[in-house]
Amino acid sequence: MTAQKKSCVSRLFSLAITLGFLGGAGYILWHFLGKPEPKELWDDIQDIDFGDVLKNLTDLDFHDGWLNDPFLSSNATNEWKNGKDNNGLSLTLLNALDENWQEEYEAAVEDWENGNPDALTLTTKRVSVDRDACKKTEQTGGVMMVCNENFGESGWLGINVVAKVGGYIISSVAQMNEFYLFNADIYERQYTMCHEIGHGFGLPHTDESFNNIDLGNCMDYTRTPKNNLHPDESNYARLAGLYGVVGRRRYLKGSSNTGHPRHIRYSSKFHEVYNSAMADLNEELSKAETTRKNGWRILHRHSKGATYSRELVPGISVEVNMLLAPDS
Repeated sequence: MTAQKKSCVSRLFSLAITLGFLGGAGYILWHFLGKPEPKELWDDIQDIDFGDVLKNLTDLDFHDGWLNDPFLSSNATNEWKNGKDNNGLSLTLLNALDENWQEEYEAAVEDWENGNPDALTLTTKRVSVDRDACKKTEQTGGVMMVCNENFGESGWLGINVVAKVGGYIISSVAQMNEFYLFNADIYERQYTMCHEIGHGFGLPHTDESFNNIDLGNCMDYTRTPKNNLHPDESNYARLAGLYGVVGRRRYLKGSSNTGHPRHIRYSSKFHEVYNSAMADLNEELSKAETTRKNGWRILHRHSKGATYSRELVPGISVEVNMLLAPDS
């Protein structure tokens, strides 16, 4: 059975269960009310003032409801150190993608750049395609690198790896796995690009349930990527909460908040420890175990994603957000 047919059968099964539940609840309520005739029920419904009911909803903050979504394994954000002036985050993205990914990259960056509220000032620097560096997930201090490579049957479509010092992001790498995505449709590719770049800004998922309506943003897990191709107001609001809103400095040349903190220099020792840790993670991914090993912790694992964390040395850690391939 194809993945599409499986998804269709799953949705029909979920619908049948829901209808059965509603029917049973309706019967119990009808019995509890004394088995009234249909006309009696209609007369009672007409006497209800729904305006008063809806009026009580005006003070509810649905955005806060999403932040406390029970379907989220972890809803904690990460945060860039150079966004702490509360004037928005200014960040450089290294575009190390080949020509086949430029359309998806440009669309995703434009979406994230033009949020409302606007918390991001993004600058793209086109760099040479270095597949070896992408495969090693090489980190460059103060920037996010976006690249593509065939990582083989790893089980994941895309990942974002952030390095953190003192709890703050100091660099990020977003990777697209062409083993699954090279021949994927534009929707799957665009969704994955938007999703992984979003993690690079520090955002968590907005929802991890596949049995509810798609929220329409690319940080929401979905079986139908074309419904969740772009960020939405909830993602932009979360970023504004982290970094503030872009102000005058966005238009001033020579701003100190350039996305390149000069004090960050990765030593050869850091790269040695980091490369060893990533090699250990790749080994872990080939196993079905979910226990801590080689210093890696599985923060959570879902049918469509997983988050891993490892402390490299005291105060310096790496966190990996992974978007899993269907049926992985």
